[in-house]
Amino acid sequence: PPYGGVYAEVIPHLTVAHDVDEAAFFAVEREVTPHLPVRAWLKEAWLYSYDGERWRPRAVLPCG
Repeated sequence: PPYGGVYAEVIPHLTVAHDVDEAAFFAVEREVTPHLPVRAWLKEAWLYSYDGERWRPRAVLPCG
């Protein structure tokens, strides 16, 4: 289970705007919202973390 089963419910998400001004945030929201929810079958998901300089892959999570 994700996170070693620590959490009863895990809600997948995708960040599409981070550390942007309000105008950019609302522009992204207008573009993305009509395409939600995203539905897909996944073989695996990649977990990335930000080290303060860049995003780096941390783990590959197999999906059932």
